Amino acid sequence: HQARVRSLFLRYKEIADEPEEHEWYEPTKNKKLKTFFDGVEWDEVTANLERTPLYARELGRQTKPPKAKPAKSEELFIFAQNPDWREHLDPHTMERMRSIIADYEEAKRRCEMYRHRKPSRNYRKDIQRILFSQDRENDISVDELYDAFSYMESYDVHSTLENLRASNWQFTPEKDRLLMLYTVFTCHRLPSCRDVLCDFRCGGYRVLGDILMDLDEQMRDTEIRKHKGVRKDDTEQMKHMMLGVMESQDYREALIRNCRDVIYPTIRHTSGETLDQLDWHEAVKCAEALGKRAFILEVMPHAALKLAIDRNAPEKKKGVEGVVERVGRILGLHRVS
Repeated sequence: HQARVRSLFLRYKEIADEPEEHEWYEPTKNKKLKTFFDGVEWDEVTANLERTPLYARELGRQTKPPKAKPAKSEELFIFAQNPDWREHLDPHTMERMRSIIADYEEAKRRCEMYRHRKPSRNYRKDIQRILFSQDRENDISVDELYDAFSYMESYDVHSTLENLRASNWQFTPEKDRLLMLYTVFTCHRLPSCRDVLCDFRCGGYRVLGDILMDLDEQMRDTEIRKHKGVRKDDTEQMKHMMLGVMESQDYREALIRNCRDVIYPTIRHTSGETLDQLDWHEAVKCAEALGKRAFILEVMPHAALKLAIDRNAPEKKKGVEGVVERVGRILGLHRVS
């Protein structure tokens, strides 16, 4: 029954294999690793296996993370060989592409929220930690705080959150906090937990914002799931972008197909008017000028391929030698034909 100390390697491996998520009162993974390394006299450790954690830490410190170096426009596209190519873009196409790309990114965010639903109340642990620090965990629970806002509608939550962000709530003096609450809330009715919201001890000013952000995300998620990704204030372009996307098995492919149909529509609008068709090449130029190269690769790879520089093509020779080579190539093709 003699207790033996575990090897340094196994102790390090146990900490390294732990998940990143932890309770608010538990030390973080990095803090555990720091405590482990500081508590060992590494000069006295001679076995290479036991020194492996030290080697791993030094390797992580000496290895620089890779940095993405996107290629310049003139290295990828033929039209970018002209230095002032951005000045010759069509302003109408530029504005249309700006709105189309914004709607496409918003539609993709809604699809990800709909299909890959995140757990609600992400700030619950932060509120619980604040209540514990203020010695209020026995007076009121986190669920009671959220229930105190149950009377608010989706519009009231969103507008109150915007007002809170615009105000300097965290710098409000104690005597003016209740009056500031009446200014921030748009529904002219305050929740019953006013004393908790106005208590700024131990970071208590964050409680109001945490609850509003959780409720706003939860209500937006509910509205998106209820209306299949379409909201009441969406434009006709956005509604067409989301048409049939949520019911499709591959929502990415359906969204890309709808986005292409918005850029170059082949059907008439519901009102009978023909939608404005954009030139594919001009659309690629505008998207590249806006810095949305990922949008080009996802939605318009066929058009981008025609405008891309062919690195595998043989270089054209200049002068008489180039002319002779081209003439010989033509004559050779004629002989083959």
